[in-house]
Amino acid sequence: MLAISLLAGSAWSQTPRPTPGLEQSRLENLAGRWTIEGESGGDRFTRTETCEWFAGRFHLICQSEVASATGAVKGQSIIGYDPGESTYTFYFISSTGTGIFMRGTVAGPVWTWNGELRVGGEPMKARTTITDQSPTSYIFKMEGSFGGGPWILLEEGRGTKAQ
Repeated sequence: MLAISLLAGSAWSQTPRPTPGLEQSRLENLAGRWTIEGESGGDRFTRTETCEWFAGRFHLICQSEVASATGAVKGQSIIGYDPGESTYTFYFISSTGTGIFMRGTVAGPVWTWNGELRVGGEPMKARTTITDQSPTSYIFKMEGSFGGGPWILLEEGRGTKAQ
């Protein structure tokens, strides 16, 4: 077993280490400290989010927090690129137990993210559209659809990067 382990380690050490590509460089604008202001269900909110590169610069790790009527809600997300599927990936978890995985594409300044989560035990398709306004601002809208029904606006707003 030790010999197999040593051979595998030797083969691994001879493989060139991958380097981030153009897809990862497209994530560069997301790195930094953001203030996101918007509206959800008629209620205004302000969320803060800080995104930093993980070692190797393949993924961004983001920490967020928003005040709500029931207290602060914290979140963490990982944003990266899946070359096998040719899509960006986004995985989010929150202190309320919510978790969602989304796949995204980008065309010019517009990012489109699609995923699915359960709301009240029912599956809901989720779509988030983010439009870059500049390297330090974007607008977004999040929509949901139950059972193939119409898309319903869940949240919309603007993100501004701290200078």
